[in-house]
Amino acid sequence: MQSLGTQKQSRMFIKAGSILIVLCCALHLKAQRDTLNIKYEVFQPKCDWDYGAGARFSFLDFEEMNRSLSAAGLPELESPVPCVALAARSSIFWRHLQLEAGLEFTSGSSQKTTAIDRQSVVFRDYALRSRMLLDVLPQNRLSKIFPFVGVGVSYQSVRTRMGLNNLLSPGQPSPTEVKEQRFTLAPLVCELGLSLEQGVPVRNKDVFVGLRVGYAFRFIENNWIVNDSGNVNLPKPAASAPFLALMLRIKSAPKQDAHSRLRRVLR
Repeated sequence: MQSLGTQKQSRMFIKAGSILIVLCCALHLKAQRDTLNIKYEVFQPKCDWDYGAGARFSFLDFEEMNRSLSAAGLPELESPVPCVALAARSSIFWRHLQLEAGLEFTSGSSQKTTAIDRQSVVFRDYALRSRMLLDVLPQNRLSKIFPFVGVGVSYQSVRTRMGLNNLLSPGQPSPTEVKEQRFTLAPLVCELGLSLEQGVPVRNKDVFVGLRVGYAFRFIENNWIVNDSGNVNLPKPAASAPFLALMLRIKSAPKQDAHSRLRRVLR
């Protein structure tokens, strides 16, 4: 009888142990799943985009270039050079980083003169930029400070013309020769800067006005490519230049912040 009772007790212990092991495994799997959900919520990047436009002024150093232009009898380029910029931005939640892609068109020219044989010098820069911005104030929805670093490619051109005659005197013949040269350059550009932005809620949008300052550096650049024959030996502008920009950005107002999502997952 004792052996029979012992066998029954052993079976009960085995059943209880098996049930306990199954429960422990189930709890462990549930905890792993919750942990994976939390990690997914934390590391999942946002896909919200916002868009902006603005004006930018690049303080390019044309000193050496202007000496060559002046020696050739051409007017000098002026600085700062105005620029029109368009940009799109997306944010990555888990590192408080924002990525921005932008298109920029810069146009500058020499001073206009009233001379009969007017010369002209025109500078153009077409640029594609990509920037990474760090949100220093992630908890503040409308006041933002963004240190940023960027890289991009530019297509720059300088066009010189001599012998233009737009203000002819009565009876004066037109010039028989117009000398024109076109120089092109395609450098890579790196940027370092700081963007200060202040937003205002408008219906379901946040409208930001920003002031941006920084420095741009040219690197891995080729020499000028001369497209037309002429007599001007043109140096490049200085490889680095400060810039100042004013930006207007429109962003969808947030529906739910990240802490709310984490609290929902943990419940």
